[in-house]
Amino acid sequence: MGLYNTTYRVELPSRKAVVLRVAPEPRRQFRIERELMRNEHVSLPFFAPIASLMPRTLFADWTRDIAGRDYVFQTFLPGIPAPQGLRSYPRPQWTNFYRGLGALARTVHEVRGPAFGPVAGPASATWSEAVLDEITEPKLLQDAPGSANMLLSSRPRRW
Repeated sequence: MGLYNTTYRVELPSRKAVVLRVAPEPRRQFRIERELMRNEHVSLPFFAPIASLMPRTLFADWTRDIAGRDYVFQTFLPGIPAPQGLRSYPRPQWTNFYRGLGALARTVHEVRGPAFGPVAGPASATWSEAVLDEITEPKLLQDAPGSANMLLSSRPRRW
């Protein structure tokens, strides 16, 4: 589970399983990755259109007092990563999966924001202050809706 953060499934006797995600130590993060988990957390309200498909954050700690790193506890979503699970579905059904993935990306990318740049800041009045002049309207850009970040049922079904 997870490629950037260290991710654990935690079994608790008092509730369903949860997920603990632990960010890399600050000194091991590249400039573009600095405080990535914090930016992800601040971005959550912008994902309201697809909130039912995402884990809920139960607790987040940015103090680094306990682990020396940022970490969050989230609800556990059952399923298997799409790159492995998709192989168990009949090939003709893959088209519907990828169409759904495209529709999901479109929904996310239609979200407008108040400024350009990382949601957690720093904010910019124009995109060209950071990257390109061609972009004129601030919208949420999510580069993670690829199949590696999706879960599928462990039992194939028809879409």
